[in-house]
Amino acid sequence: MPKAGYCDVCGTFVWIDEHGACQQGHDPAHIKDVYDAQPTASRGRRTLVVAAVATTALIVACGVGGVIASGVMVSRSVARLEEQEAQRAKLESAEIFRLEREACWASQAAIDLALQDWAKNPVGPREIPEGSGWTYLSDTLGLEGIGCPDGVVLQVEDGKIAPCPIHGSYSAPEAAGD
Repeated sequence: MPKAGYCDVCGTFVWIDEHGACQQGHDPAHIKDVYDAQPTASRGRRTLVVAAVATTALIVACGVGGVIASGVMVSRSVARLEEQEAQRAKLESAEIFRLEREACWASQAAIDLALQDWAKNPVGPREIPEGSGWTYLSDTLGLEGIGCPDGVVLQVEDGKIAPCPIHGSYSAPEAAGD
């Protein structure tokens, strides 16, 4: 069992080693009122409380720094994601335009072929009634559903398909650009 006593040199109660000297090394002649001591639970609790408070303070301090650092990281991540989304949207928009242009040009080519066939072997009147070009051809030649995917009504001029105002002409792709 540990021993404690009063050290005249230290001026306080101290723990005593197995030779009777105090913790500071003062010899047993300076120690009086020696007794068997047991560490009290309250001292242990006090140490536990101090450790808990210190740990909590450390966690809070690190937590505040961590929250700030996390906020900066989240902000940068959001900015990076927004930038990537804008790039993706731009690429998707360009890809969508390219696909719609290809569909429009395919429709123009189909209409042109139908016009050429019709010119060789007309169904109905040889001349397309004024102002009814596409509707007449669509109904007469069975071209329903063929057209510009952007909803532009493709026009027939002088027996040929006119360029789409959005996608240009399939017969002059270099004029449409990219």
